[in-house]
Amino acid sequence: MMQECIEHTLCECPLVRSIWLKCWAWWNIPPPLQLMIKDVIFRSMIPSNCKGVGKALQGVFYTLMWSIWKWRNKVLHSHPDLKSAARREDIFPQVQSLSLLWISNRCNKKSFDWKNWISNPRGVFN
Repeated sequence: MMQECIEHTLCECPLVRSIWLKCWAWWNIPPPLQLMIKDVIFRSMIPSNCKGVGKALQGVFYTLMWSIWKWRNKVLHSHPDLKSAARREDIFPQVQSLSLLWISNRCNKKSFDWKNWISNPRGVFN
């Protein structure tokens, strides 16, 4: 088995990259030319003047990375007959719901609506 690096696992793998692209599209942010973990962790790619939006997007990124890691483990440790189905699983809806759960518990002074969160996550902070 080939040894993985964290950049490939969380950013560069084509399957993972497609999930990141969905996230960028959801937040209406142009994707970076090259995605690197250090940029995600240190928030250097969050294009927002609003502190609340920046923190929320950071939470979405952390949720996305956790979901990717969980999905990766599911693919690696599934029964051989189930690996193909696990690999095709779309984890993006999970990212949306878990990030809303995380953010709504962190921002308890704000009321979050699922429909608005899905259609315009930046708009919930206006």
